[in-house]
Amino acid sequence: INLVLISSNNIILAYNYGIVKYIKVLKRELLFMYFQRLRDLREDMDMTQKQISEMLGIQQTVYSRYERGFQNIPIEHLIRLADFYGTSTDYILGRTLVKKPYPKKPR
Repeated sequence: INLVLISSNNIILAYNYGIVKYIKVLKRELLFMYFQRLRDLREDMDMTQKQISEMLGIQQTVYSRYERGFQNIPIEHLIRLADFYGTSTDYILGRTLVKKPYPKKPR
């Protein structure tokens, strides 16, 4: 735990794993995830949030909320982003350190 804040209503625990930052507010049981990898992948391709949001067919502010963890990413957007960046959804979500995508299943 990198940070513990205690107020009269909440205890906030902030974890920094380098890949995904978790902030959990106890008592309300909220969990926010900040997807650093999503931003890193976009910046590695020298693209703006606006360009990615246009590819997904959404507003830039919505995409910004995905990167900052203020809005859940729909599965269809997560899959499209993984395909676009040539990686796996697990990599974007911080569940693996392997950037290479999984082999495609034969149809």
